[in-house]
Amino acid sequence: MKKNLLVLLLILISAITLEAKRERGLFAAQNQKIHAELKIPYNLFSKTPNFKLIQRGVKYIDENGTKGRLRPGNVEWFEFESKGRIFKMVSLKGKEGSNLFLGKRKNFFVLEMVGGNVTLYKMFYDEKEFMSDSFTTEKERYILEKDGVLKIPTMINFRRDMSAYFFLYPQLVERIVSRELKYSDIEGIVTEYNDWLSKQ
Repeated sequence: MKKNLLVLLLILISAITLEAKRERGLFAAQNQKIHAELKIPYNLFSKTPNFKLIQRGVKYIDENGTKGRLRPGNVEWFEFESKGRIFKMVSLKGKEGSNLFLGKRKNFFVLEMVGGNVTLYKMFYDEKEFMSDSFTTEKERYILEKDGVLKIPTMINFRRDMSAYFFLYPQLVERIVSRELKYSDIEGIVTEYNDWLSKQ
């Protein structure tokens, strides 16, 4: 009984710490780009978009007044503006390698962090606390895409895996091997690699 009350309390706390705002947006469906107003959930206290909820899909109203919900199964991507910044959410449904990390929940969007020859995404998920079924911790995971294939960079094998992944750019590889660049630098690594490749 106490466990059920605790779970209910956590759900209620989550509900009151969220608010939804209507933001200008754009989405791609059936080879069309459609302008719409998107209902974006925000964290009430930090006033930042709640990407863990957004990646499940959002409601929209298009320019013709048509209402609906954007889901990974029916749109390729959507983007919205918040505080002067554009955020793009992309569906990885059906992409090679998606089964490695999406598991049974293959239908959600991921946040695009860096676009280009190599694209970097971030996904958000809950992980159960050690020896606890009631408490979870919010986690983030990076996903790389190159030539249509997805890969998850990990801290454990970062130097070995990323040296092979970015082998075309030897100077960047040297900085990864020497630990000058680490897992926490992944956004900068991808940006630098794409910039370098565009000049070749």
